[in-house]
Amino acid sequence: MARIEEGIFRNYNPGDRMTDVDYERDREIVRVAINDVEDSIDALQSETAKIEVVSNDILKVNEDISIIGGLNDNTVTPTYTDGQLTLVEEKNGSTVKASTALTYNIDGTVNTITEIINGSTVISTLNYINGEFSSVTKELA
Repeated sequence: MARIEEGIFRNYNPGDRMTDVDYERDREIVRVAINDVEDSIDALQSETAKIEVVSNDILKVNEDISIIGGLNDNTVTPTYTDGQLTLVEEKNGSTVKASTALTYNIDGTVNTITEIINGSTVISTLNYINGEFSSVTKELA
């Protein structure tokens, strides 16, 4: 960036006249300095936008790590119905951060697993052949 050093401009006294050459030279110095400042501002705005995107990505990753890895102060609460696990909730205070609900077939095998994390719901349906697990079908609800 161009720097205008002290003394680059002539000190005019009241009543002094500026020559055409001095005027053009001073005007060019100011124009270059202004353009350099504008270029620097543009570069800073571009870098600021990049930093904001990276910062948002880091916040999202940290949130996901906290939910997935349990690296937080959340509590995990299981719920049982008739002796079967039917719900697991991860809460921060009273706010549910993630939940997993299970339903069962009459024979006691797991029928569906519904997971809700960050507002997204995935329903996994477990498929069986002759009472033995064979595959999982997933859908985004």
